[in-house]
Amino acid sequence: MEEEGRPKSQEEPKGESKEEPKEEVKEESKKEPKEESKEESKKEPKEETKEKPKEESKGESKEESKKESKGESKEESKKESKEEPKEEPKEESKEGLKEQENNSNKPNQDVENFELSKMEKKSSGLTPYLAFCTFVAVFGNSLLYGYNIGVINTPAEIIMDFYNETYAERSDSAPSKEFITMQWSLTVSLFVAFGMIGSFVSGMMADRFGRKKSMLLITVIMFLAAITGGITKTAKAPECLMISRMLVGLHSGVNIGLASLYLAEIAPKEIRGAVGTCHQLAITIGILLAQILGLEELMGTPDLWPMLFAFVAFPTLVTLVLLPFCPESPRYLAVKKQQIPEAEAALRKLRGVSDVSDEVEEMRLEASKSVEKPFKVKELLVSPVHRIPILVACLMMVFQQWSGINAVFAYSQFIFTQAQLDQKAIPYAIVGTGVTNVFATIIVIPLMEKLGRRPLLLSPTAIMALAMLILSIFLNIQEGYEDEKAPSWMGYVSIIIMLVYIIGFAVGLGPIPFNIVSELFTQGPRAAAMSMSLVFNWVTNFILLLTFPFLQLSMGPYTFILFIVVLIVAVFFIFFFVPETKGKTFEEIQRILAAGKVWKKHTPLPADEVVGENVPMDTTKV
Repeated sequence: MEEEGRPKSQEEPKGESKEEPKEEVKEESKKEPKEESKEESKKEPKEETKEKPKEESKGESKEESKKESKGESKEESKKESKEEPKEEPKEESKEGLKEQENNSNKPNQDVENFELSKMEKKSSGLTPYLAFCTFVAVFGNSLLYGYNIGVINTPAEIIMDFYNETYAERSDSAPSKEFITMQWSLTVSLFVAFGMIGSFVSGMMADRFGRKKSMLLITVIMFLAAITGGITKTAKAPECLMISRMLVGLHSGVNIGLASLYLAEIAPKEIRGAVGTCHQLAITIGILLAQILGLEELMGTPDLWPMLFAFVAFPTLVTLVLLPFCPESPRYLAVKKQQIPEAEAALRKLRGVSDVSDEVEEMRLEASKSVEKPFKVKELLVSPVHRIPILVACLMMVFQQWSGINAVFAYSQFIFTQAQLDQKAIPYAIVGTGVTNVFATIIVIPLMEKLGRRPLLLSPTAIMALAMLILSIFLNIQEGYEDEKAPSWMGYVSIIIMLVYIIGFAVGLGPIPFNIVSELFTQGPRAAAMSMSLVFNWVTNFILLLTFPFLQLSMGPYTFILFIVVLIVAVFFIFFFVPETKGKTFEEIQRILAAGKVWKKHTPLPADEVVGENVPMDTTKV
């Protein structure tokens, strides 16, 4: 039988395969030098020594495997092993050894690859460490934002009485009602005004200091706000409460943007929407917490109301302790700082797996496209690539604020009164609206990844418009009963319609605008886009805050007609301009926007196109 890899001079008859190895070795040792010396006399000695061991080692290894398969005796194999070192001492090919080692390690590699593939499947879910980081981000930012929205409403009359008494003591005469109203309006408006300022600087801070460090820095401001708000009554200084609301507004303006960015960048694309919805969930929990603590049985009393403003010190301290244990955003590290190893280490901790090569490769691609200088807001408006996304981001914030949610909550007390509820029970009924808001937001978290963003925006927004139309009709009818009370059933119908409206908001326009702004942009312009959209959020909120009391006074329930028009416009805008972002990378979302016709179903991009190709965002069709 011929052996592959031997020269012709080494061919042996079949009968010799049963002979002892000693004879084979002797024959080989005699034949090989002569044959090779004739054929390779012109070659350098080094080449001979390299080729000979390779040929011999291949021939001998195959011969051994054949003998073992035929059941040769163990003694012959032992003799071969003893003779081989004599022929090739210290000359065995390193490549041959590597091949043998690789072959022997193949089963182990297959096992490791199988285990890694199993781990990769698990990495798309919510790991304990990712849950911890999500909790810390929303507990110290989103929850405090919601709390500070609601905390000022419940004890409003008690605080205005405190203002009246304090200013009366200072001037030895009772201040006018208009003066107290102006001071109270200033206190409320400072929160929104400084929120606008905070939203202006949030993008700059996020890019300069990073998401994590910026959250730490701005959280210190909230601690100062807790102190100044808590000493207001003791110091007999309404100015302390005003300073507190200024600081709270600044914190909220910066941190609601930072929290949204951080959550979008630490979450895997498979659950990015669900993780991002935790931001809105924490806001609703914060509002509910403020409503509960503001009850007369708890802190809503003339003596304890300052504790409502000092309470924020507790979540602030918890955040300052826990936030250092969270990683910096991996995308910020990879794309902005070009720190790929640090980003990879952060991803491993967040995903709970050792292989994060796909995400790292995606970040490398994004880093290769990103500009070195910080992205400015002006560039978002000038660039044809980002013009449509920034329009979508800003208008989604406008629709959120002008959807009429604040008007519905403002009318909630009147609605409960028309239902002939006892006056003492009305505060608890208002708390019930907060509970409804929280539970509806909890329900939407799993739906975010099952149904997608577009269905959860379109249907609930249309339902909100219909509910507000019915509610405005019922409220107008109820106000028509001047001397006598309207039938109580009409009040109960109004309560049901109001709850339907609140659920629609909690499912759609409540959480999704914050999510979708983070998803519409790649790493470079994302912080600037979030900053600009939040400015629109705060400005529209401020305009509504100033105009709604006058609209309510002059138009009554007809005010809702304005919000109905906004909601109808929102439905059409969402259908034609807002893309589906569920389960898509940031690059894929950019391509869908560039392609246009977002209402059509787009084919998913192949993995090599998403990660491996540098395709201009404004020309690629999906």
